[in-house]
Amino acid sequence: MSFMLLALATASAKNKEVTLKSGDPTVLNQPGKTAIFTFDYKNTICEGKPLQKYLKDRGEENVKDWPKECQDTEDNYFMERWNDESKKSITLIKGGEADYKVIVHIDKLDLGSTAVAMFVPTFSRKTGACEVSGTVDIIDQKTGKTVCVLEISKLRGVATRAFEVASSETRRRGLTYKKMAQLILEFAQKQK
Repeated sequence: MSFMLLALATASAKNKEVTLKSGDPTVLNQPGKTAIFTFDYKNTICEGKPLQKYLKDRGEENVKDWPKECQDTEDNYFMERWNDESKKSITLIKGGEADYKVIVHIDKLDLGSTAVAMFVPTFSRKTGACEVSGTVDIIDQKTGKTVCVLEISKLRGVATRAFEVASSETRRRGLTYKKMAQLILEFAQKQK
């Protein structure tokens, strides 16, 4: 038991963006098992405002486009990266029967700055990037019990990929979700 705590502390010290809040992250290390995933934005604070207020303040088009942008970032970045990395882990699926459910609760969302991402000369691709904080619940579908909760703290993606001239808010959020999927699975693998 003390060895496991030492291993968790060591892994947490190296990766402060993903840490264990409770439970056993090794449940993710089960190739052949599946999980349905969803993102929860009910309590999201975006740029210091409740998400719906933030979207409304930016115009009705933002409110209308939000669900499609979410599907794009969640499916094409988070799920795609997770499943690319899942040779030693559970696989995410969109629907049907699954062994687990993964719920990503986004508590804080900073979409970064398009102007900074495009025009500020820097050697850091994180300048202008999206930043998220929240929790990830892993729920056993058979028992309905939460078996692990991970904390995501100030996880910052990249603003652009190599040779990109510009990067939209949706793209920057997607790149952050992609990094989140990768870091979650790396964290779980280190807990063997």
